[in-house]
Amino acid sequence: MEKIQEIHKEILEGNMEILKDFSLSYCLSENKEDFVVLRKGRIVKEENRIKYFFPNSESNETNCIYCLIWGRRNEESYGIRGTPVPDDFLIKEMKFEADKLFLLSTDDEKIVASLKQFNKALQKVWRNFTMEELSIAFRQAPDTVLDEIKQEDMPKTVTIKNFGKFTYKKDDKAYKLVKEDIEYYFSADNKAELKKVKDIFSNIEIIDFIEKAKEYTVKKLLKLKNDLWLEDEKEVTKKEFRARMKFTSLYVFSESANFYFDDGDLFWGHSIEVNVNQNLEFTDANIVG
Repeated sequence: MEKIQEIHKEILEGNMEILKDFSLSYCLSENKEDFVVLRKGRIVKEENRIKYFFPNSESNETNCIYCLIWGRRNEESYGIRGTPVPDDFLIKEMKFEADKLFLLSTDDEKIVASLKQFNKALQKVWRNFTMEELSIAFRQAPDTVLDEIKQEDMPKTVTIKNFGKFTYKKDDKAYKLVKEDIEYYFSADNKAELKKVKDIFSNIEIIDFIEKAKEYTVKKLLKLKNDLWLEDEKEVTKKEFRARMKFTSLYVFSESANFYFDDGDLFWGHSIEVNVNQNLEFTDANIVG
């Protein structure tokens, strides 16, 4: 993933020659802000279901799936997203048409949709899905209706009780607070969303919740670590797993929140993302970055 980021940085600086020797299929948007790559990602299967999908971990093994990885560079920030591709849609050609990604299969089937449409269409099959479910969702992307968000003029700073003063950062497109080396973010485009964000923050007892998040992550990812991510090391215990996780940041949205941890090299330098809903109920834990 670092290689893709470095290549995109070179592109943004005008070095198009770097793509000549690039080994993976790729396409670049007209404004050069979006860079899409096709490659194989790691998966964990149980019978006919794909239990876990890791688009950020490249794989040449048989236990893998094709995936689209895209990056977007906004000034100093850099985001990476990805989506799995069903095995009945073998991509022959891909390119951008204005702000939409054009895909052509080896059977000459076409799909044209924005990256946001792909993201929304595939939200329900991100974990524990069959290839048939993925195939249906993937083809629904062009018809996916994106929610329109009513935007309002928002204040430059927002103070949230028990956390502090957040300042809007244009580069991050979010409000940010750094406290004791921990980064806190939230996104809100209107006052209704801001109220929901504040409600989520008000229910977070951060120290207690971090420990609960670690316990949840152990239940979700310990077996995965010991089955697939050991390299010249002994099996990791529950206690060791928890001890190696270090809380680094929190991102709150109007109806969910993501807690991020340094993995302590459990997953070879990837970050761990723990998701909760607006009621602070755990919904998932993943390896990202």
